[in-house]
This record gives sequence, C-alpha cells and structure tokens, in this order.
Amino acid sequence: MTTPIHEKTASVLVIEPSGALRQLIIVTIKKIGFNNVTGVADIKDALGVMEADPVDWIITSILKDDKINSLHLLPIIASKPILKNTRISFFIDESEEDYVLPAYEQGLFCHFSKPFNKDSLFEGFTGHFKKYEELGWDDTKFSAHHIFNQLRDKKSFDMQEKLAMSLLNIYPGDLSTMLELAVAQIGKGRR
Repeated sequence: MTTPIHEKTASVLVIEPSGALRQLIIVTIKKIGFNNVTGVADIKDALGVMEADPVDWIITSILKDDKINSLHLLPIIASKPILKNTRISFFIDESEEDYVLPAYEQGLFCHFSKPFNKDSLFEGFTGHFKKYEELGWDDTKFSAHHIFNQLRDKKSFDMQEKLAMSLLNIYPGDLSTMLELAVAQIGKGRR
C-alpha cells in the first residue's frame, strides 16, 4: 500500500540525468517537507531502486531520447501490483507538450513545466500542493485538473466535454466539473 503524498512521509524518487538538476529537485522536495527522497540518473537505476523498495511518488523528466524513457515507465508501473498506486509526475518543456495527454491516459499523476530555477521550482511544487489540497487530496480530481488545463490550451473541446461527462458520472453535481463542461460546450459552439 502506498502512503498518500500529502502526508509527506511518502517516499519520493527523482529521476534526472543532470546531477545539478537532480540535486535541486531533491533539495526542493525536502524543503516542502519530504524526508525520504532518493535521486537516480536514469530509468534503469530507478527500476533497480523500486525492485528493492517500492516508492510512493516518482518525479522525472520525460527523457524522450533515452532507450527506456519515462513514457515506458508508466505501463511498467501500472503492470506491477506492488507499484500500481505509485504516482508519477513529469517535468515537460514546450517541445514535449504532445506527450502530455497520452501520458495522462497511461496514468500520469501531474506535470510541471521546464525550464525552472530554484524559486520557480519551489513555487511550482507549493502551487501544486495547494491545488491538490483544494481538491480534497483526490488523485482523480487533481489529475483531471491538469488534463482540463491541457485540453483548454489545445482547444480540444470535444475531449474536454467527454472528460467532464465521465467525471460527472463519478462525481455527480461537482461544480468545477460542471464548469469545465460548460466551457467545453461554449468552446464547441464557437467553431
């Protein structure tokens, strides 16, 4: 069983090839209250760490040029019963935007923007935690929040409408989801 991330006793695994960036992420994660944070350079090392001790939250860049990248990691995590509740977050840059929605379809928890510096990284994490708390620490609502942002940015109103309708089956009467549905329907009417 995984530890809820908001309890901050959760174990965190940072995957980042750049030692300097990896250390910056680790220091920032510790600054927001996590103590059990490990860093590795690549997915292969991460799989070795998880084989010995499952983790609660993985934070990584997409690493799209690596033979085994973070997009490969999502189905691997989903296929292992002991890791099925592990949350995965990606750092993405503008050139990787097309990978985001498919990653959410495979179980991505949330994503953060690149490039970042010490201050923007801290603000990004604290902002995410604030929104996560507003959503009652609900993983589904939190991931949906990120997906809706992506869909709105891409003006994918059909997909936004379908997602909102699906979520209303799970959360009947949820005001934020009803608002997303209205935005999608207004957006569809403008085409």
